[in-house]
Amino acid sequence: MLMGLAAGLLVTASCVSGGVVNEELPEDDTPTPNNTPVPNNRPTPNNNTPPDCPDNGCTVGRFICSGDSEIHVCRQGSDGCTAFVLNETCPEGRICSEALCVAADSCIDNDGDGHGENCPAGGDCDDTDAARHEGKAEICDTIDNDCDGIEDEDGVCDADCSGQECTPGELTCLDAGRAAECRSDEAGCGFWGDPINCGGGQCVNGVCESPDCVDNDGDRRGENCPAGGDCDDNNPNRYEGNDELCDGIDNDCDGNADEDFPEFGQACTRGEGICENSGTFVCAPGGRALQCDATPGQPQSERCGNNRDDNCNGQVDEGFENVGQSCSRGQGACQRQGQIVCDGNGTTCNATPGQPSEEVCDGEDNDCNGQIDEGNICNACADDGREPDQSSSAGGFLGVGQSLSGTLCGTGRDGADWVQLGNVNAGQTINVSIDLGDSGNTMHMELYNPAFAFVDGTPIQSTDHSLTHTAQTSGNYFLWVFPNTNPEPGNTYTISR
Repeated sequence: MLMGLAAGLLVTASCVSGGVVNEELPEDDTPTPNNTPVPNNRPTPNNNTPPDCPDNGCTVGRFICSGDSEIHVCRQGSDGCTAFVLNETCPEGRICSEALCVAADSCIDNDGDGHGENCPAGGDCDDTDAARHEGKAEICDTIDNDCDGIEDEDGVCDADCSGQECTPGELTCLDAGRAAECRSDEAGCGFWGDPINCGGGQCVNGVCESPDCVDNDGDRRGENCPAGGDCDDNNPNRYEGNDELCDGIDNDCDGNADEDFPEFGQACTRGEGICENSGTFVCAPGGRALQCDATPGQPQSERCGNNRDDNCNGQVDEGFENVGQSCSRGQGACQRQGQIVCDGNGTTCNATPGQPSEEVCDGEDNDCNGQIDEGNICNACADDGREPDQSSSAGGFLGVGQSLSGTLCGTGRDGADWVQLGNVNAGQTINVSIDLGDSGNTMHMELYNPAFAFVDGTPIQSTDHSLTHTAQTSGNYFLWVFPNTNPEPGNTYTISR
């Protein structure tokens, strides 16, 4: 960092395109490196002649960008002249913006206010207007200066003048020969203006009384008036030195009306999102500022997927960040996967649930009611389709050389099992045996022919037994296993051919 001027050198500044560059000039008439003599009539640091400084001096302490990578600061030399000198060179990968070194590949700042996308100074809600960015002080101008989505908040248009020096328009005598008038600042608060010399006259009640003053409109200005001249002595709102107001009148008598309000009549907008409406800048009440005459629209509830700011808060489709995420509908065996999608004003899952089925003992929620194998179904028996009995081996097929196990669930017909023996030819012998195990129950077997007529059976027994029968007709034969006393649920038996 350069903290001062090099010994023996006077630094001046030259304006060039893109910034300010330094010129080092000798303090005497020693020829420069290109042998071009330099005039020696410039003042030296210790002479009594006023500094002969160039017209392009600067304000000491001001920082500027020079080119894309240098930060210059205004310094005062020993001769009293000011000039910009190199203060800092931005490192590789960073550039100078608003007298700061910022990342060259990340900060996007189109309006030169140092704020924008990925900028160290902060974000910018309007990168075409340097008067709007995050952290900007809000002022009374119908513009959202601080980018918080609200215009002129926190009472900026209601100035607190409780600490003002005086009431605008108030007059006072500073002494017998000087008067003072209370002026208004930008907020409309009063402060005492420069003293008015009565020019030999007397100050009475805050007014310079002068016999030569010609004032026809009572504004204390006019021909030969101590307070100043008047370009329109028929209008007390027009005189030299008056504050220029936004009112279509040349208040300060400089030949221009409303020149301090260059945006008057230009296009403007108010509101965010769908609430944004267009208008023009007009004079605000009191004439000390402009305001946009547009009326913002009414915010609505934010809708999903229309890519609009419906609630006018500066954000689009907020609150629906889960769109596109996976989701499911239905439960148990009916559950299906899908994605969250927009649905009118909100979101929904686009999955279509499956259809429920009858609950069975399989560890699944078949009927999709949120319960698995409910109703003690895994301890119950199934219907065999011929009688309303309950048996886990109902309707099972028993071929020659095969065995089939059943579960006893009830007594009588409610616990009977039907077993299919398949096709049997006339004259063929049917042999079936039953093993009761440890059930302790009494059972018997009955044989039915293809016409479903009883043809044979065994007595009621509590031990293992068998049935032998010679088929009289060909066709499908059926066996009925019948418990005769109360079985314990879960007791099993085995039949074999």
